[in-house]
Amino acid sequence: MKLLVVHYLFIISSCYIFNFSYGRNLNPNFRVKAVNLGGWLVTEGWIKPSLFDAIPNNDFLDGTGLQFKSVTEGKYLCAELGGGNIIVANRTAASGWETFKIRRINSTIFNFRVFNKEFVGVDGSGNVVAVENKPGFSETFEIVRNSDDPSRVRIKSTNGFFLQVKTEELVTADHSGGNGGWGDDDPSVFIMKTSGRLEGEFQITNGYGPIMASQVMREHWRTFIVEEDFSFIKSNGLNAVRIPVGWWIASDPTPPKPYVGGSLNALDNAFLWARSASLQGSQNCGSTNANRDGTIEWGKTDDIIQQTVEVIDFLTARYAKNPSLYAVELINEPLAPEVTLDMVKKYYQAGYNAVRKHSSTAYVVMSNRLSSDPTELLTFASGLKGSVIDVHYYNFFSRIFDNSIFDNMSVQQNLEFVNTNRSAELNTVTQSNGLLTFVGEWVAEWEVRDATKEDYQKFAQAQLEVFGRATFGWAYWTLKNVNNHWRWNWTAIQISNRGKYLCAELGGGNIIVANRTAASGWETFKIWRINSTIFNFRVFNKEFVGVDGSGNVVAVENKPGFSETFEIVRNSDDPSRVRIKSTNGFFLQVKTEELVTADHSGGNGGWGDDDPSVFIMKTSGRLEGEFQITNGYGPIMASQVMREHWRTFIVEEDFSFIKSNGLNAVRIPVGWWIASDPTPPKPYVGGSLNALDNAFLWASQLSSDPTELLTFASGLKGSVIDVHYYNLFSRIFDNSIFDNMSIQQNLEFVNTNRSAELNTVTQSNGLLTFVGNGLLNGKLEMQQGGLPKVCPGPIGSVRTCNIWLGLLDTEKCEQPLEYGVDDQEWLYQPLNYLDYWLINNHIGSTQI
Repeated sequence: MKLLVVHYLFIISSCYIFNFSYGRNLNPNFRVKAVNLGGWLVTEGWIKPSLFDAIPNNDFLDGTGLQFKSVTEGKYLCAELGGGNIIVANRTAASGWETFKIRRINSTIFNFRVFNKEFVGVDGSGNVVAVENKPGFSETFEIVRNSDDPSRVRIKSTNGFFLQVKTEELVTADHSGGNGGWGDDDPSVFIMKTSGRLEGEFQITNGYGPIMASQVMREHWRTFIVEEDFSFIKSNGLNAVRIPVGWWIASDPTPPKPYVGGSLNALDNAFLWARSASLQGSQNCGSTNANRDGTIEWGKTDDIIQQTVEVIDFLTARYAKNPSLYAVELINEPLAPEVTLDMVKKYYQAGYNAVRKHSSTAYVVMSNRLSSDPTELLTFASGLKGSVIDVHYYNFFSRIFDNSIFDNMSVQQNLEFVNTNRSAELNTVTQSNGLLTFVGEWVAEWEVRDATKEDYQKFAQAQLEVFGRATFGWAYWTLKNVNNHWRWNWTAIQISNRGKYLCAELGGGNIIVANRTAASGWETFKIWRINSTIFNFRVFNKEFVGVDGSGNVVAVENKPGFSETFEIVRNSDDPSRVRIKSTNGFFLQVKTEELVTADHSGGNGGWGDDDPSVFIMKTSGRLEGEFQITNGYGPIMASQVMREHWRTFIVEEDFSFIKSNGLNAVRIPVGWWIASDPTPPKPYVGGSLNALDNAFLWASQLSSDPTELLTFASGLKGSVIDVHYYNLFSRIFDNSIFDNMSIQQNLEFVNTNRSAELNTVTQSNGLLTFVGNGLLNGKLEMQQGGLPKVCPGPIGSVRTCNIWLGLLDTEKCEQPLEYGVDDQEWLYQPLNYLDYWLINNHIGSTQI
């Protein structure tokens, strides 16, 4: 795991399975998928309220706003003009001037700070005022509560007297407390209510006091986040953690009071656990939850900025050489306009320099100011190499005139807001110049009431899709929380195991991951079939999927072997649900989006969505050729199926049909394996050559128009029309006209019919004619297969033998003939026609 440190420290734990190392040489396409460890090293009471339960008067914590209503006047105490003046009791409603933020001295003793930040005190005349900028003895008060009604209180000054309302314009500290009654006629009695409450690190440590605080916090740090949580984070597909830390960690083990030591040791443990879990991390300093009373003082002086830079320097120096350190975030959520842009830039430049003094590789993350232009840091940060802009998105908190724009949004409207508005906002801060963007906080919570589980899933998924486009990554808020929808433990059940496709990283030659929301080339695995359940898987770059020596699934081999062989086991009730079993006896499982292993036992055989060894399979593309059918059936069945197919699919009647429909040729595709018939290489089977022989036979029995080439060839100088004449084989409707002819009839047929046929193709325009095949004299034999072959003597100077349609062998003829033909050669053609043109009627094949 790698860690990302923020002032508000944050650790990004990144499991970079690609090279199984702890180094920082990450894939440029790497994206942080983090969870915040909120409420651990910086306390946030809303995350774990029970931490505050044992604090005496735990509703009187530092920064709590109190409002006091006089029972006699029925009006609220008020700092006139917001402070710097007297305290009056003339307000019928309470707001800012009527709210007094407390600073806790102990469980009953407090200072009260007013709107303009002065402290309430008692002047020399006993009048109650708010004029001092620092609290002293006279600005210290005790709150005494009615045991029967804790909302009824008296306020006791250090002069020994209680505050009382004498008139609406005069509040003094000179009441003795009377007889101790709490009636509405007592001017020293007030009805108290709270307005606003802080529950951060200062509140809990100051609330408990130094002894109890140390015990409580050390136990919390020891138990709230443990090593098993880092394993859980990794197993849920995350590769990072963001850990908030406070500025006081730099003074551990003796931080300034009221903070207590021990958080630095917990942070050290986080780096150790991150490394053990093969995660990387980042630190973030500058918590908004460590302030005493909510007053923003950060950045107002150079000294404050320098103190924060020193914290960054301390943390980076401590962890720079730790391979788990991934990034340092300088501060979390500075608030505009109290924190000005100039303040932030000044600090960010100094903080960046402090990080770079110790590390040239750690990213430096800069949080956008809240309530400011999200692009205000882009120009500044783009000049700082390795900088990242952090933005936070929640579908609440964004208030216009104190009304949330999300209050009345439906489920669909929230989804549309994420897909449209959040997408546009993220695009606005995403630059093409290399400056990275980071959605440092988001959550599956919203303002929708009575939303279903499915609604939350849709909302989380929509945010994941949009925030996944951030060029640095994202971090969910938070790992643990008493509020379900803020807690990754709950959210992970909803979305961590959402469907992602297996993918050959980089197309192959790498690991197999499970991080793609859509499937294309890299997510497609072409199968080589061994039998009906056993296969090899070939990836985009043509490597084969296999299992390496560590049990990780990879795609690195160019030839499949034992380790590249898998069994697909299908669910009998739903064949699209499968498990993939390796030859090591285990099933493939997805441990994280970056880690697919072959080490799952198969569990109890269930097929539920909670089983990491179960995959939803779909096909993409399908081949159905000769290889597929013969290998699919296997050698015995394939031979039977194919021979029956060749025998019945094309028959002799089809050739008659072709001829009768005005066609004069057929083109017959044949495979290369036909040359090895009857024993072609596996998985092909023999028999196709015999079928091709039949085609030549059937074709020879059909004739064509002898004049069909005349017009075409007459335009080609030096062309010759070749015709073949035999007084046999010419079949019309399967009956030979020559079968019963006498010698005289054959002679007359030649003198009349053949002469007419030859005259038909003989032109006066110079186109030559050639009788290329003819039978003049010789002996008639029957060759194997029942086809006749003739061995004539020489014609003119040619001594050769014709190859008949369907014959694969030739035989030289040695018997000479004693005569030729006047002025014209009769030629027996000896060529082995590789393109298998069927000479008689031009029906044949040009493809082997």
